[in-house]
Amino acid sequence: ISGLESVQNLSYAVRALQLGIPDRQRAAAALEEFLERLAIAKSNLPRKTGRSIVEGEITRWLDHLPMLTFIGLCEKIISAGINSHFVYNGYAVTITDSAAIAEGAAIFNKFIVGIEKQATGERGVYGACIVQRKGIPQSGWIAAASDLGIGRADEIKPEAIRKNPRTVPFSMDDIFIDAREHLAALYLSELAQDTQTTYAAWLVKNSASLDALGNLRIPLPDFLSGPIRYVLTASWDQAMAHFDGDSGEEATYSALLSLWHKANKFGITIDYTKSRELLQTLLLNELGALSKQVSAARCDRVRYLLNANDRFGLGVPKNKIEDLFHTSLQDTIKKRYEAYRRNVAPATEEKQLVIQLISLARRMNFNTDEFPIG
Repeated sequence: ISGLESVQNLSYAVRALQLGIPDRQRAAAALEEFLERLAIAKSNLPRKTGRSIVEGEITRWLDHLPMLTFIGLCEKIISAGINSHFVYNGYAVTITDSAAIAEGAAIFNKFIVGIEKQATGERGVYGACIVQRKGIPQSGWIAAASDLGIGRADEIKPEAIRKNPRTVPFSMDDIFIDAREHLAALYLSELAQDTQTTYAAWLVKNSASLDALGNLRIPLPDFLSGPIRYVLTASWDQAMAHFDGDSGEEATYSALLSLWHKANKFGITIDYTKSRELLQTLLLNELGALSKQVSAARCDRVRYLLNANDRFGLGVPKNKIEDLFHTSLQDTIKKRYEAYRRNVAPATEEKQLVIQLISLARRMNFNTDEFPIG
């Protein structure tokens, strides 16, 4: 027994035992019996057994409700919104009371928190104290409210909760990896907004000098190209988002063209990552709708998005798009074409629609020899 797969399988087994026996005393006894059996399972690593793997890497995560309470509260503090009810990682969290006390440079945020997951029957009520410095949650202590003997958050004394033998201390080093990534995303989002505002103001303030440098057509040093690239990329993503809204396509295209020319002027490459993903999603949605109901407007929309991709070199991968359209071509569009051919005197509108459909197929590099238009 060793390696990641063994740890995962043992984790599943221990979790099943935990959920299968709600009574904590019986669950603890069953876990001990399980660990005794695992002690016989030798590892190919020295001085390791199934029991030592469980005790070293799994059991510390079993009582996870306090940790989830700590992480959930930290996220709410970071996002500057402490709602009395929220859902974290599938667990319903209810803050029944809260209070805060300042001690020097630190703020102690104190809570009475209920946490529950109906699907598994897990629930608990905790007293929590989260330490915040310079607006950033850094550590905290979580204990069952019954162990603290309290009823209100303002009754929580930071020193008392720290010294309670049943209190579980937490810091950012203790939390799950995916929770660290989510907290990091919150910080990055906050910093991105501030960075965009700061860089955009800097760009306006120095626009004359930057324009002069751009006209000289010489490579810009990193301390200039970095902020300019950041602002142009953010502006590009904002403009691209209008493709998914009610803004006029021509106005959106014009805004993109202006940003594209500006980037070329400064010798900067805009980061198309987000806009590429957005455009691919829009194309797939439009083609999916076209497969259900053909229309001239839908054809024009797809063509327009394809032109934007090609004009600005966004690099949207075409395999999914072509696969989806191929299905439509051989089904919905083919049936529409065959109905058109059977009609001795098709309406002008119907002929124009068929022509647009076949033209779109050519635009997407499909062979249309089987669809002659007489």
